[in-house]
Amino acid sequence: MNKQYNTLLKGWIPWRLIREEEKMYCEWLFTGYKLFTEPFFDDTIRVCRTMNENRQKFKAVSDLEFISNCCSQDYAAQTTAVIFHVSRCGSTLLSQMLSCNNRHAVLSEVPFIDQLLRLHYTHEHYKAEQIEQYVKASVGLYHYQPQQTHLFVKTDSWHLHFYEQYRKLYPDALFVLLYREPAAVIQSQQKQRGLHAVPGLVEPQLFGLNVTEREYSNFDLYMADVLQTYYQKMIAIASGDVNVLLVNYSQGMQYIIAEMYRLLKLDLDTETEHLFEERNRFHAKRPDQIFTDEKLTAELPPFLTRCYQLYDRLEELRLAKA
Repeated sequence: MNKQYNTLLKGWIPWRLIREEEKMYCEWLFTGYKLFTEPFFDDTIRVCRTMNENRQKFKAVSDLEFISNCCSQDYAAQTTAVIFHVSRCGSTLLSQMLSCNNRHAVLSEVPFIDQLLRLHYTHEHYKAEQIEQYVKASVGLYHYQPQQTHLFVKTDSWHLHFYEQYRKLYPDALFVLLYREPAAVIQSQQKQRGLHAVPGLVEPQLFGLNVTEREYSNFDLYMADVLQTYYQKMIAIASGDVNVLLVNYSQGMQYIIAEMYRLLKLDLDTETEHLFEERNRFHAKRPDQIFTDEKLTAELPPFLTRCYQLYDRLEELRLAKA
């Protein structure tokens, strides 16, 4: 962080965009240097909003350029790995396991980063270079604990389609591509649907879909179409990017995290391994509950045929890389 802002912003992070006419501003949130250990960053925000500093009549607001001025490029560049995923495939548990190591900073689906990346869809006058600068500076501002020497960013699932921007920002980071078989993803979405699983909540053009031309009253059909774009993007990334770890949920989080450590040349000591094993026993989003995997329904709908073709191609790529 630039020294001139060090005192002013002590314990504050950018947390959401607010709009005034055609210009966007950043609202800041006081965290008191809290460690981000909740399953999702939204959970962290809910905790921090109860702090007295965030309950004042007047809010802390700045323009977006202020974010870039606050964080030096060197500080913002420290990112060890970026975790991309197809949703409901163990990415939350993986990030929770990583956060068990107090030397790891883990940013899990930060809403502000998502708002920035999707800003171009609503405000075309913000150029890609500007947005990338805001993203990199914001990530640097979130990574403020000096004892946390490795930063892991878990993206929203639709950020697969922002892969090029992430690679440009973090050319040396390991990119983890985590996927799962289509029927399991769909079945999980049926119980509680994510933003990307409901037509229109995330810009459909991001997926290359047209909700006006195709009937999407069946949300499972929509999710299947979204899932196809995820698999296709992972195939393209894994085929052309050498600094990628392609992994299947079925391999187990314990194996996946060990592979990450191996590729990153990190020391996996016995104590850390035990912490990972213990966290792996519990539900990702409900850490007080023992996790039990659900069985899939026997019958597969026809609209999943293309998804399974792409899934099989991913499996071929993974096995070839192994």
